[in-house]
Amino acid sequence: MLQAQVSFFLWLTENNRMSSLAAAFLVVAGTLFSLAWAGWALRRRRALALTSMYVLGSGGHTAEMLQLLRGMLPSRDHSALRVYVVAKTDALSAKKAEALEATLTAGGGDGDEPLPYKIELVDRAREVGQSYLTSFFTTLRSFLTTARLVLRHRPGMVLVNGPGTCLPIVVWARVLVPGSRVYYVESIARVDHLSLTGKILLKCGLANGGFYVQWRALAETLRDRGHVDVAYAGRVY
Repeated sequence: MLQAQVSFFLWLTENNRMSSLAAAFLVVAGTLFSLAWAGWALRRRRALALTSMYVLGSGGHTAEMLQLLRGMLPSRDHSALRVYVVAKTDALSAKKAEALEATLTAGGGDGDEPLPYKIELVDRAREVGQSYLTSFFTTLRSFLTTARLVLRHRPGMVLVNGPGTCLPIVVWARVLVPGSRVYYVESIARVDHLSLTGKILLKCGLANGGFYVQWRALAETLRDRGHVDVAYAGRVY
């Protein structure tokens, strides 16, 4: 072993020029790799910051979410991609999202350029009136399809307000997209208790961006129970 080490040392000494070139190559290659990695990470962070995802339920959930977005979207960065997630069986919510987007303009200049948005259709975890036995399989299917959706868009912000469709989206956003912020706004119909989705998100701490309710008394009740992060910031209507 000692003889091998001495021979290797002598070889390096005799070939110091080659060794210097090799060392220089390694330094340059390492620097280029570091710069490429930093550029990739920066692009990832920018893409993450420029994608927002909104989950539309149906009926009252969609009406409340669109009312909230009407007051929120004009103040946001208009270069951001907005992704509306709608159940495949809910054509009405998709049309309402399109109608909302039609009222928005890019702002500044001519103001007629349409803003970037996309409507994504997903499978419902459970249809109204569906048996619990068959809902196990539809829920599993929903989790699989929404995982691909979240990975494709990698949203930096997810806004939900209680429909069952939002639960797989929230879970995958927290698991698959480091740095993603989830904001939950409980439905105005929940006056003195949370919906099942709200209870799950609150107990599991999935709403890392903020958890909001629309009734002050409900916020105080939840805080008294130890959920100090629950916030009341007024009502949508």
